Amino acid sequence: MKVLINSLEIGGAERSLEMLSKYLDMDVYTLFDMSKMNIKYRPITKLKSIKGIFWYLYLPYIIFEAKKMFKSGDIIVSHLNQSNIVNYILKRVLNTKSIMVIHHLFLNRRIPFEIDVMRGADMVVFVSKHMEFDGKIRYGIKNTTTIYNPIDVNSILNNSNLDPGIDGEYILNIGRFIDMKNQDFLINVYSKIKQKLDMKLVILGYGEKKEMLKRLAIRLGLKISENPEDNADVYIISTNNVYPYIKSARAYIHPSTMEGMGIAVLEALVFNKPIIISDYKHGSREILEIGFEEKIEYPKYTERGVLMPVTKDVNSLEGQIWIENIPRILEDYKKVDGLRFIKENFDPVKIADKWKNLLITLEHS
Repeated sequence: MKVLINSLEIGGAERSLEMLSKYLDMDVYTLFDMSKMNIKYRPITKLKSIKGIFWYLYLPYIIFEAKKMFKSGDIIVSHLNQSNIVNYILKRVLNTKSIMVIHHLFLNRRIPFEIDVMRGADMVVFVSKHMEFDGKIRYGIKNTTTIYNPIDVNSILNNSNLDPGIDGEYILNIGRFIDMKNQDFLINVYSKIKQKLDMKLVILGYGEKKEMLKRLAIRLGLKISENPEDNADVYIISTNNVYPYIKSARAYIHPSTMEGMGIAVLEALVFNKPIIISDYKHGSREILEIGFEEKIEYPKYTERGVLMPVTKDVNSLEGQIWIENIPRILEDYKKVDGLRFIKENFDPVKIADKWKNLLITLEHS
């Protein structure tokens, strides 16, 4: 199994790939030479990262180097948009077969050929059923299937025994420090409910917005730290092991404006943590088992947690729903039955078998 991914940072796609590598024989190739994961990989270029218009300027060079590593008939499984574009081109210049894994269905209107990239794949694998449904109905993508990202319960529990070192109760968020994770909104909400909660806020991740988030917290009068042993209100921490933090959290909160499934949300359920998540497309309703097109009123209570409206504006009506209800939700939910749901739906052995069957089918097509 030949896998192509942009790089190996600590994101949901990368973490799920690391987990799946324990159950499948795979050769991992990265577009850029950057890794924070424990996976053996081969970089196509020595570049660390390229974004924006420069990515397209460097694309011919990336394709030139990639052609040295793949051959006709190879089945290439690609993750994330840049790798999917490279996979699309290699299919046409080398006659490879392409499987594209879509972790979030957010098409950039300024790049109209993104939809053609997905339509040109031999198979498109979505990480949620809602996303596959939307991909077929909205974008007319054919040759689709859903394969969930694996959640290795034993590995998670085995890596959760360290003491994170934070004194007192806290609510937790995990995600890259980028716009769609909406952590600036979360900090704004926290600043308005802090006195009612008597809990800290911990945000784990990496990314370009880290300094902006720190400045926002300070501007709102909150004590900020990157050291869990400090006395602070908000902790913004980069770590390679999130599991001790999840295990010790009071609840998990996820205000994203857009996701595929939300790996961190699923990992919180391994520890039976209550989840408070926005009604983003596409995984939140699937996790809480709410109909994709069901009309609801927020907050929507379920057995595993609460669904909240998507918003970036803390002063909006939707923002007020977050502010008014989070303290009440934390009183109502102490523990949920999340582990059983994870074992039934995200077992890595079953997920690996689905991948094996898909590859066999494509090899003989």
